[in-house]
Amino acid sequence: MQLNSEMNTLSPDKPYKTQCSSFMYNRVTKLCTPGSGLSPLFPPPTSTEGDLFLGDGCDSNQNFRSFSYGGETTYAAYFNSYQNFTDAETTCQSLGGHLFVAKTLARFDLFKFIVNSTGWVWIGLNDIQVEGMFVWVDDGQEVDPVVKTNIFETNQPDNWENADCAYGSIWNGRFVLDDAPCSGFMTYVCEKRSC
Repeated sequence: MQLNSEMNTLSPDKPYKTQCSSFMYNRVTKLCTPGSGLSPLFPPPTSTEGDLFLGDGCDSNQNFRSFSYGGETTYAAYFNSYQNFTDAETTCQSLGGHLFVAKTLARFDLFKFIVNSTGWVWIGLNDIQVEGMFVWVDDGQEVDPVVKTNIFETNQPDNWENADCAYGSIWNGRFVLDDAPCSGFMTYVCEKRSC
């Protein structure tokens, strides 16, 4: 998927820029089809269908843009600055979102796609309130046991040095989660449902 930032520039001589929120270029037919954005009812096209151009209205100063991978789509911003878990979540909330939430394996794949499997990156999951009960920052829902088994490194989380916050990094050649003290400084991903 490609993001066409030109669509964000309003122009009276180009009504698609003010009246459409997206369009798709079909590589086979070489035609453009107007769209109305993305929702669970209207998933993004597959890469074999074409390229989706979004006029998502995201403020480029906040670094948010649309990401799509494996049928999952979100508006997210990767911040390469280092903050502790609480400050990272506070920053995300000040921008109208929260740290990235991956309640399904497909959403975890989207997280990996956004961060490009590099560095140590906070994700919106912690067991601050009740040790061993990891919950998502958006709604306090406990992580699904099957998802937890598949996204955490083997024998993790282990609460080493009072580790209450989850982060992603490369372990044994694969990108997985581990727990760390929330006071540690890492990069992070914010997400929000719309811009």
